[in-house]
Amino acid sequence: MNIQAFYHEPKSKYAYSYNEKTLHIRFKSAKNDLSQVEVIAFDPYSYVPNDKGEWTFDSSKRYFIEMAKEHSDELYDYWFCEIDQINTLRIRYAFTLKNKETQLFYGPYLTCNIDEYHEISEIGSHYFNFPYINIEDVYRAPEWVESSIWYQIYPERFNRSEDGPKLNNLMKWDTEKVVDNSMVFGGNLHGIIEKLDYIQKLGVTGIYFTPIFESPSTHKYDTTDYFKIDPSFGDNETLGMLVEEAHQRGIKVMLDGVFNHCGYYHPFWQDVLEKGIDSEYYDCFYINGDEVNIKDEEEVFSEPCIDVINGLNYRIFGTAPYMPKWNTANQIAREHLISVGTYWIDKYDIDGWRLDVSNEVSHDFWREFRKAVKKSKPDAYIIGENWDNSYPWVAGDQFDGVMNYELLNVILNFIGVQDIREKYGVEKFSYQLGKYMVNYPKNIIPYMFNMVDSHDTARVLTVCGKDKRKALLVYLLQFIMPGSPSLLYGSEVGLEGNFESARGCMVFDELTGENVLYKFLKELITFRNKHVVFRSMDYSIEWIDQDKNSLLIKKTEGNDELLILINNSHEKHLYSLNDRDELVEIESFSFLVLLNGNTILKNYY
Repeated sequence: MNIQAFYHEPKSKYAYSYNEKTLHIRFKSAKNDLSQVEVIAFDPYSYVPNDKGEWTFDSSKRYFIEMAKEHSDELYDYWFCEIDQINTLRIRYAFTLKNKETQLFYGPYLTCNIDEYHEISEIGSHYFNFPYINIEDVYRAPEWVESSIWYQIYPERFNRSEDGPKLNNLMKWDTEKVVDNSMVFGGNLHGIIEKLDYIQKLGVTGIYFTPIFESPSTHKYDTTDYFKIDPSFGDNETLGMLVEEAHQRGIKVMLDGVFNHCGYYHPFWQDVLEKGIDSEYYDCFYINGDEVNIKDEEEVFSEPCIDVINGLNYRIFGTAPYMPKWNTANQIAREHLISVGTYWIDKYDIDGWRLDVSNEVSHDFWREFRKAVKKSKPDAYIIGENWDNSYPWVAGDQFDGVMNYELLNVILNFIGVQDIREKYGVEKFSYQLGKYMVNYPKNIIPYMFNMVDSHDTARVLTVCGKDKRKALLVYLLQFIMPGSPSLLYGSEVGLEGNFESARGCMVFDELTGENVLYKFLKELITFRNKHVVFRSMDYSIEWIDQDKNSLLIKKTEGNDELLILINNSHEKHLYSLNDRDELVEIESFSFLVLLNGNTILKNYY
């Protein structure tokens, strides 16, 4: 056995409380090294008196649970079991590991041959310890999130209503123009209200807005006033109207909170610029010296210059001198920002927060932020913008989920052709998907925010080289994964673009029944809303064909069985579905989806 590959860690994604009385246990081993893994478990206080009146361990109270191979990647197998026999809420456990040649006992401090087990079987320190399932520590997220479908809106480019603010020098609403952040088109909140029926008809149940608070930019990530809707979008009461109208249609509303940094014109920062170390807000930021050493607006707002950035004596976001970083350990800054989190819930009944650059803000701040927000609205949804593995943020004390860039990369690296990190074949895709699924506890994954593009990425159609067949494959994989899927506005009508150019003007006049993307996504949303099996946690890969770059995925939930056959190759192929005698032909870059043996989705070309 490859002992060096063994891994288990209590109180982690390898051992966590699934609910108030259930533990989930995982174990990692070298790929194809073990044939069986079993958990030995018991209450550490299982003592009984012997015939001499002495208290001894009651070995009859041990129980044995066989683990199942949950997922595999190139190097490792991941084993899983659920333990729901923990009436006392405490447990010690170890593993027995078997292959053709060897049987081992594996604990935190000892690995030995199973024949030696009886000699150490009653020594508690040779077992892993989950001391107690405390109800307060069990991960909880709003129940409504698991079945929700989101629509991300960049307000400046979604819809311009004549009922909104009257602005001068607006650019023509041009859906063909390659846009950047400097262009002002005049999208507003009244424009979004006018399109709520459209969003509802698509089947969406939640809207996530990029920032809408007062700011001099079009993107609004440089906040001036967190308590005021930007005048170019409308006013606070307009947002209140929007939230009310959305709620009447069964649509939740999530706002974007930029609490890592603020904008140059935020009054706290302006006071520091004026008074230096004498400002009451000086310690709300990270400044080395008695005053900020670069105050010239032209220099601060110019294109990033490495000499300017290296010369700053204050911390910033990224390469933006006009975005000073908050010191969230400072009590004035902390109270100011946390009050933002509760204000928009208490006064305007929003349903959640997406938190910008969340992995650069302290865990301590987020814990306090969560407590305040959940006190105002217990079922508010809180997600972070984390681009990497994010388990430390979603263990139950900070976020309910994160923007799922991990899953985005797995899907796009398999289907996409542009702006991807690495091109996956079908085998690598299956491994990476399995690795993602074991990166988090099972009770967290259903509440992740699953998107395949965002305002910070290239759009799906661009990543797919403008091939709509491949785009459909991306969306299909997104919608059969557990988690809460999100569409970037305009994806359903084929908007394209890289990063800033992805923030283009929305198109509504092309929404006809012949629009393939719109028709497919609407149908896909309908099936996901209707059939729980689409979003269920567990799946199996029935087979993969490396030469055809194809695979068959099976999902089951209750009495429902979902089969998803994907051909991600340049050629059409014949396939066999499980034990069926007939062969099916699938075109290049296409798919077949069967629910309980009946075809519900197939080639759209």
